[in-house]
Amino acid sequence: MTDLPSLQTDLGSGGGVGTWSLFVAGDCFLPVSTDANQFIDNRLQERIRNADLAAVNFEAPVVPSDTDAIDKSGPALEMHPDAGERLAAAGFDLATLANNHVMDYGPPGLERTLDTCEAAGLQTVGVGQDADDARSPARFEPVPDVDVTVVNVCEREFNVAGPDSPGAAWDDCPEVTETIATAAESGDVVVVVAHGGVEYVPLPPPQRQERLRRFVDSGADVVVGHHPHVAQGWERYGNGLIVHSLGNFYFGTQTDSPSTSRALALDVSFEGGEAVDVELFPTAVREGSVGYLPDPDGSELLRYVETASEVTRNHERLTAHWQDIAIRTFYERYSNWLQMGIGDNLARASANPNDPGCQRQLWDPEERRRGLLTLLNVIRMDSHRWVMTTALSVLAGETEDKRSESVRNQAKRLLDWTQP
Repeated sequence: MTDLPSLQTDLGSGGGVGTWSLFVAGDCFLPVSTDANQFIDNRLQERIRNADLAAVNFEAPVVPSDTDAIDKSGPALEMHPDAGERLAAAGFDLATLANNHVMDYGPPGLERTLDTCEAAGLQTVGVGQDADDARSPARFEPVPDVDVTVVNVCEREFNVAGPDSPGAAWDDCPEVTETIATAAESGDVVVVVAHGGVEYVPLPPPQRQERLRRFVDSGADVVVGHHPHVAQGWERYGNGLIVHSLGNFYFGTQTDSPSTSRALALDVSFEGGEAVDVELFPTAVREGSVGYLPDPDGSELLRYVETASEVTRNHERLTAHWQDIAIRTFYERYSNWLQMGIGDNLARASANPNDPGCQRQLWDPEERRRGLLTLLNVIRMDSHRWVMTTALSVLAGETEDKRSESVRNQAKRLLDWTQP
């Protein structure tokens, strides 16, 4: 594909035997209203089918009729009933299901999704009937005598499995690194697909970077992130490759904005258990179909990605830029979300309920519940909480403000790239 823009990295010589390739796409959401029979163009489909192992994030459940959405903050998404068949027909082998929407319709939606993928021939990973089951990895042998393990985890919202309840695999527990280490000891290649981060920002929180790096320290060869809906940077760390966010592969409700309709796809070539070549190339949704993003737009996206990558690779630079992004994002989004959770009427209620001149006016119960669920989510999810703690600690003077004028300007330019 030399006629198309891409970022390519030669990792050196491999084992000399068993050449194979890994293709990974980002967030995929095909709404029930999707009309296009072919939502991936022919040229990109050919590349997916030629990969020995192709994975995509299956962003939402396939929902049985007469099933209600769970109580949560944010939208409940419902995948097209033919999504599994369409993705399998396009060449995908694996659907990663550990994401923030997989439990939007509770256990019935999860079961229907698993059945749909199985019927289509798509293997699944990242969910289960309890936490131990959800952490169980998927295993492949793309070429003889090469064992590949895929671990799929996500941040906690209204989605993760418990000791005795179904859901997705949570990324912040010791058992995850143990699973990775065990897979590295017994197999040849370990791939971790990690769903999380902050939506519509160009950089990962430094704390999330540390978490993904721990996965490499535990034995992962490739770590791939998604969830922010936009592309972020990549880095070599230790013996591993980390792509912090691929962005949206095809997200049916977000195809109108350049930032959320353009993304990255990852193609890694291996010889045996050694990665020898990495290619990140831009994709875009145009006229209802996702395909390659050619120049000049493709190269423009890659220039943004390289700038974000340069910042991400240097932890000190990332910390300074993240401070500015966190403060801007806190004021633009999180202060409103916190107000939703507290409630204006509740905040102004009299401290003296016996005062006849001041009645305690609380929200309508349903409205208040939605606000409290929003507050719960922004406190409980790690990346949301990292935005708030970073912003508040810098603004309060508890943490040293590392932002220079050049940092502020570059952070603003990067943010301008990712706003929907």
